[in-house]
Amino acid sequence: MSILPTVLAGASILRKVDPGVSVTAGTDRSAPLWELEQNANPDTLTYPGEIRRDDFYTIFRVYERTANFEKGRLNVGNNNNKLGEILLPLPPNLGTAYSVDYGQESLGAFGSTISGATEAAKPFIEKGDYGDAAVAAAGKIGDALLDGKELFSAEGFKALLKNAGLLAAREIIPNSVGVGLNIAKNPYQAVVFNSPKFRTHSFSYNLFARNRDESLTIQGIINLLKESMMPEFPTNTGLYFKYPKVFEIEYHAGNANNPFVHRISTSALTDFSIDYHGEGTPAYFDAELSPAPTSIKINMTFQELNFMTAEMVRMGY
Repeated sequence: MSILPTVLAGASILRKVDPGVSVTAGTDRSAPLWELEQNANPDTLTYPGEIRRDDFYTIFRVYERTANFEKGRLNVGNNNNKLGEILLPLPPNLGTAYSVDYGQESLGAFGSTISGATEAAKPFIEKGDYGDAAVAAAGKIGDALLDGKELFSAEGFKALLKNAGLLAAREIIPNSVGVGLNIAKNPYQAVVFNSPKFRTHSFSYNLFARNRDESLTIQGIINLLKESMMPEFPTNTGLYFKYPKVFEIEYHAGNANNPFVHRISTSALTDFSIDYHGEGTPAYFDAELSPAPTSIKINMTFQELNFMTAEMVRMGY
């Protein structure tokens, strides 16, 4: 279903943006859902006002940030600290991207012992004892250095020097004289997994105002986004910043949490741009009624605050 007719249709505004100026009157009181719209959440800024009728829209909920670390994830925001929300159309291009970071790493002198270290650690890894696995792997590498002899004995110390010298020679000689011997050291390189990358999501909207009510709603949307992305000083000292607000973004594509559309994790608004001449030329309402521009273009970029895991993918992210 196309949302373009909805974007261009008349809109009713659902909250008071300017103190003393009521902007709840719809443009068409005979519309089927007009009464429902008047009873909608007064803390919701909606553009266009009747967008709920088509059942295809995006909700941007704004929360005060409260940190809660659980299972290595940062959980922020809840209904108790919700500050407001914005309803805008679904973007014309709806997608996301997943990315993870791998890197090349040279195992160097200990490369030849990696197999033995892996085998020593495997039984512990299978049981989920990753701490013991690391200890077992390190012990195997230590055994390779000592060649099975105790460290605090004359023979053990000689063995340590001997093996350390061999390992050092394997690192140094090919780099210095290897070209003359027609040999090159084996770097024991491996591609290692580093971490998932944080996803970002961008939205772009052309907001066309046809009356003062819509201008006030657009102004309210812009102000809420600008204020929510910025930090503030919690005290007069100026020594610390209080974290900016966070966003929960939900696609309402026919219904809430459509399983065929990806979900977005708690995000921060990192970039926000405004073009008050959205059509490339100055266009304003009558200055005596409302000197607001008639077309405003906004661009938003959100970054998720948690990186993706397989568990999150199974939850629909």
